Amino acid sequence: MTTVQKRVGEFVQRHNLQAPADIRFIDLVSEIGELGKELLKGSNYGTYNFSPTANTQNELGDVVFSLCCLANILDVDIDAALQSALDKYEARFEKTGGVGSGDVPRTATSYRITEVTDPQEKSRICEAILLALPNWFGIPESTAEYIAGVADKPFYAAFEGSHAIGFVSLLPHNAHTTEIYVMGLLETHHRKGIGRRLVQAGESFCRETMRTFFTVKTLADTHPDEYYAKTRQFYTAMGFKPLEVFTELWGESNPCLFMGKGV
Repeated sequence: MTTVQKRVGEFVQRHNLQAPADIRFIDLVSEIGELGKELLKGSNYGTYNFSPTANTQNELGDVVFSLCCLANILDVDIDAALQSALDKYEARFEKTGGVGSGDVPRTATSYRITEVTDPQEKSRICEAILLALPNWFGIPESTAEYIAGVADKPFYAAFEGSHAIGFVSLLPHNAHTTEIYVMGLLETHHRKGIGRRLVQAGESFCRETMRTFFTVKTLADTHPDEYYAKTRQFYTAMGFKPLEVFTELWGESNPCLFMGKGV
């Protein structure tokens, strides 16, 4: 049993605060709600990046206290329960690349996300992937620009064995913002969690370089393209929010949607 769990048990005994499991559970849910309210206050209800309030630690402490009370009344060792959970999540991660029970299992051949630093290799991977995605990259001039442009930018690729199946190239704008310059994933590998991990590689880059904002440009929904509708849905699922539509950046026939998120 953890020292914290023992301290809580001794406090409850000393002050005669015993209660049954159902009451302890209700207390825990209530305290989680109080913590949630404090977290919302810390971001002004999602209008800016979260910053802890003066009361955040107190509310989190209340949650820990209630959790220990529930564990004690159920005679559950929190250390043992945590280790069991970590073992379960480790097994899931090995199988699916995620820890959620609903994550889609990996294919028989596992994949990895790796930073690529060689300029020629970046362009080679970019060319192979984009040319295999004509429904997204059907303008030869733009595709050629991307192939040349990735050479000097941060670049992460997804490999299945030794074969590149996707990539993300990043464009740091300043000390605060990084943009997804271009990203592509073979269509046969969509909806397997690989695109998510590529975006997460970009988010990790932002955090490691102390950048606060992560942005991307894509085709706006005023254009009827069904393939870019899927792209917008993907970025939305990754937490990007629509910020502005530029009607002239890519020409009137290709309205540009600017999306961003805090990291």
